Amino acid sequence: MKVTILGTGSIALASAALLGGQHHVTLWSPSGRGIAGLEAGRLEVSGTGVGAGLSSGADTLSTSVAVHTAPGLADALNGAQVVIVAVPAYGHAAVLRACAAHLVTGQSVFLMPMLSLGGLLLAQRLAQRGVACLIVGFGTTVMTARKTGPAAVRLLARRDRLELAALPPSDTPRALALARSLFGDRFAAQSDLLAISLSQTNPVAHVPLALANLSRMEKGEAWTQYDHMTGATARMTVALDRERLAVASAFGLKVRSIEEHFHYSFGAPLMDFSGQCLWVHANLGSPAGPVSLDTRYITEDVPFGLVFYARMGRMAGVATPVADGCIALANAAYGRRFDQDNDLLAAIAPESIGIDALRKTLAGSPGAISSKS
Repeated sequence: MKVTILGTGSIALASAALLGGQHHVTLWSPSGRGIAGLEAGRLEVSGTGVGAGLSSGADTLSTSVAVHTAPGLADALNGAQVVIVAVPAYGHAAVLRACAAHLVTGQSVFLMPMLSLGGLLLAQRLAQRGVACLIVGFGTTVMTARKTGPAAVRLLARRDRLELAALPPSDTPRALALARSLFGDRFAAQSDLLAISLSQTNPVAHVPLALANLSRMEKGEAWTQYDHMTGATARMTVALDRERLAVASAFGLKVRSIEEHFHYSFGAPLMDFSGQCLWVHANLGSPAGPVSLDTRYITEDVPFGLVFYARMGRMAGVATPVADGCIALANAAYGRRFDQDNDLLAAIAPESIGIDALRKTLAGSPGAISSKS
């Protein structure tokens, strides 16, 4: 199968590592700089041996897989059967708009993960051209990984269970079959793209942790994450998570709690969140915490996570004081307005659409409304 991956960060390279042994994989970088080092056609892979093309079942591996690169987006998309969008949150809107000009009917687009209803923006743009693609939103990424060089990636944890949904939802069975053919039988269906957007737990896990460790980050200290997500930080995380669940419930949706996410992603027992974090730290180890204020734990997860949750809460009449407080604290600490940085929400403008029209659109009528920009 011909698979194009848009992006060259950790998740993009991890996806290429999982697929490169059995599929024709092409990588594209929005800036053009990310494919430097990949032109030789090999991606060096280390870490956990899982997935197609790797030594499945091995505890560790060190290998390489074949990849291709494309200098231009049109070339990257031409002939691709599956397109995986794996760029930073702040790049989604621009990349989706650019893709909409080149995609053709019959192609499938995986947003891994899908943020702030981004799949709706793509559907609206494609509808303007009369193009019908399978649009699939992932609740999170298949792997966690670290980019270790221009053409090297270290695979960390593989998620045994994650959710996805298609637009329209009637296409979700087809999306499940396609995702399983690429990444294995680890996917479950969610109801629609709003449920997928509200399923994002990274902002819930990352923002309280970062806010509680701002001085460590600012000083560049070395620290680990899961042993610092206990006690007061865990309680703040759970309070934030309960607001997310309440927003989803107000829309008639059910999404996984942070505790369920840690259970299905890491195998942690279903217990209080503080205990789960200690279990992961003791049994799987902890990734390093951010060593700079310039971290996606704030710069992406606040505007594209908490701001989205809070705005959906206002639409549904659900108070989100913890999310609002975290946003205000991040704004104050960084001297920025993260609440104005979500260009996906600016394009979709869900408040001007209204709940009824939004749900109708997500149910399968992408042409019912048009994006602002």
